[in-house]
Amino acid sequence: MDKREILFRGFTVDSKRWIEGDYYQDEEGDCFIRTTFQTCHFDEGLQNASKWIQVIHESVGQLSPKTDKSGIRIFENDLLLVDGHRITKVVMNDECGCWDTVFVSDSNMKIKFNGLSFSDWSTRCDVIGNLTDNPELLK
Repeated sequence: MDKREILFRGFTVDSKRWIEGDYYQDEEGDCFIRTTFQTCHFDEGLQNASKWIQVIHESVGQLSPKTDKSGIRIFENDLLLVDGHRITKVVMNDECGCWDTVFVSDSNMKIKFNGLSFSDWSTRCDVIGNLTDNPELLK
């Protein structure tokens, strides 16, 4: 069985940029991503240092194990253009513990089967944005 990379992406609260790394949510509901940001010299030799950086909760998304037609990595909350004309949002379906998509035209964004299988993402879809950077695509 192949190992899957567990990685999260989030939009920082302070610097307004995307970062990737490990994810943590504290008791107050604040979200953080730990990313390796530099190599430091210590007495024991070189080590990577990391820092927990606060991110906007709604921007956090986990990396899926799929890429789009162009090889672009697909994250939770990404928006996919399917067959050149339908826009779907990538979600984690908590009911079945699997990746899924929901059509953006659904006013309440409920998860429901939309005819797009997980295996189709790499052959029928293009990443066109995400909910944080491209809210206009939801209209």
